[in-house]
Amino acid sequence: MADFNLWLLLLVVPVMALAGWIHGALGLGFPMVATPLIAVFVDVKIAILLTLLPTATVNVASVVSAKNVKTAFVKYQSLILGTLVGGVIGSMILARTEPEPFRLLLAGLIMLFLVTNHFNLRLPAECHSTSCSVPDRRER
Repeated sequence: MADFNLWLLLLVVPVMALAGWIHGALGLGFPMVATPLIAVFVDVKIAILLTLLPTATVNVASVVSAKNVKTAFVKYQSLILGTLVGGVIGSMILARTEPEPFRLLLAGLIMLFLVTNHFNLRLPAECHSTSCSVPDRRER
């Protein structure tokens, strides 16, 4: 059992470093990189649990490193709340189900990310009561 833990540590540390580097360079992507790479070698449940605390730490560090923490918190409060609620619900589901469907779901989400990124597809950034518009990329 000690060998497994050593091998797992030797796998997780470089994956986390790579995911952190990518997140630092792009401003997003830590769990999208770390979770699937770790899930190749261990159960999806274990991969999600291993990336849970580092993902939360990266997200908190991103908000705290903003010039105005209060403005960043207000701007992302729905994302923070959704992450907390989704994390609790997801953990409860994950604890009670088999991991195989999560591998397929994870693969599907990665494919969706890659396709939307490749074709530069974005959700509308500004929605009003009757319509949504996507600002020009140069305005962002």
